[in-house]
Amino acid sequence: MRENRVAERDDDESILRLTAGPSDHHHHQRPVVRRSDPAMFNIKKKLTPSDLGHLSRLLLPKDMVKSHILPNFDEDLVGRMESEVGLEVTVFDEDRQKEYELIFKYLKSSRSFVFNGKWTHDFVKLLNLNKDDEIGLYLDTIPSPKPKFHFSLLKLAGQADGCSCSSTRIE
Repeated sequence: MRENRVAERDDDESILRLTAGPSDHHHHQRPVVRRSDPAMFNIKKKLTPSDLGHLSRLLLPKDMVKSHILPNFDEDLVGRMESEVGLEVTVFDEDRQKEYELIFKYLKSSRSFVFNGKWTHDFVKLLNLNKDDEIGLYLDTIPSPKPKFHFSLLKLAGQADGCSCSSTRIE
């Protein structure tokens, strides 16, 4: 990965403590501790039925991948991403403060970028994600053995625009 560094901010002032807001879903809500500025999530997506279905894949917006991920990948990483196996990456869930392993791939057949592997188990089911929930991702550009993405559930389906709250569904 290139030497573009994201500023590390571990001081207490940079930790945003957000409390979940109202929603029309029936679920328990808990405070969220997000260590990254919400503005850093430069890849945002409203989830579709395809992202939540049996294929266990999250389809990423192609223009955002080309703008925010590929410029940080060297030829080796791009080659592994385009391979049949894909590129193993770490995804740090900012809301749960846990790391997960997913596969980042370019599917030549559909000309699309996806996360797959345990996407459905580790994210869709454990977070009880629904259609139109908005998620955010960004690539951590600090050098590491494998690429690391940060993930957050930014907005629940039906939540008012402009609400700066986040929530995790736990059943």
